[in-house]
Amino acid sequence: MTTDQPIVSIIIAVRNEGMNLLTTLESLKVSKTALPYEIIIVDDGSIDSCCEFLFGYRIPAPVHYIRTSNVGPAEARNRGAEMAKGRVGIFCTGHLYFEDYWIEQLIAPILARDVSCTSPGISRFKDETGQVGYGRLLCLPDFTMKWIYDWSPSYEAAVLPWECIAVELESFRGVQGFDRGFREESAITAEFSLRMRLFGCHCRIEPAVHLLLVERTVFPYIPPADHSGYHLLRMAVLHFNEERLLRTWGALGRNEVSAGWESEIMKSGAFLDRERYKATRRFDDNWFFERYDIEF
Repeated sequence: MTTDQPIVSIIIAVRNEGMNLLTTLESLKVSKTALPYEIIIVDDGSIDSCCEFLFGYRIPAPVHYIRTSNVGPAEARNRGAEMAKGRVGIFCTGHLYFEDYWIEQLIAPILARDVSCTSPGISRFKDETGQVGYGRLLCLPDFTMKWIYDWSPSYEAAVLPWECIAVELESFRGVQGFDRGFREESAITAEFSLRMRLFGCHCRIEPAVHLLLVERTVFPYIPPADHSGYHLLRMAVLHFNEERLLRTWGALGRNEVSAGWESEIMKSGAFLDRERYKATRRFDDNWFFERYDIEF
């Protein structure tokens, strides 16, 4: 639906998605919705021509294209949000299949001001088990995320899935978007999910909405390096109390590698952010750890 004033901005940051971006937009095109939306594609330095089709592509919604130069997944999404005109931003990966009226169901609690963030259930293409993931658990100190498959109305996921997050853009900008210092998608959303909660924003999974994730396997896919130690330290510096920060150092150990992480984190301004967050947040990390049953 074409409009100058979209309610929803669908922001898709991509890098070397091959044919996945085209199939994602084709699925979006045929999925039914009555809400006006725009599409913002942020191409972060792709070299596989995955976005070339956009210049002749037709879809009944405005499509905006931004080219960035390897700014990373967090900053790419932030750049998309900067130009978004909608009240709600939906951040999606470039390899999803959508169902009819998924937009309405996903953002209804946001429009009603019940919550600031929502995410759908996520299932995987060609997964014969048919399992649906409803957000992720945060496991410390190894800083890993595990999908939640047994959803219940009384449970909320600590970590929203990177694959699809809907957020009121006023709230998103109020917490300054995704943190650029994290190097991997699940870590970016783990920190964002924590920060939103600490600032008093309610986030939840909408289990009635299911999106299908197509696993990316095309060039030049490279399994990510292990940045878990760095991510844990950065999270601790930004949000953990002094006791838990010392516990983080105990888990990591003082060595040349961790000293390099500390230096990088300090240069990024994270210690200044730590003091700013402490002064303005509504809840502390103890509340978060107790609320989401995280042991560390």
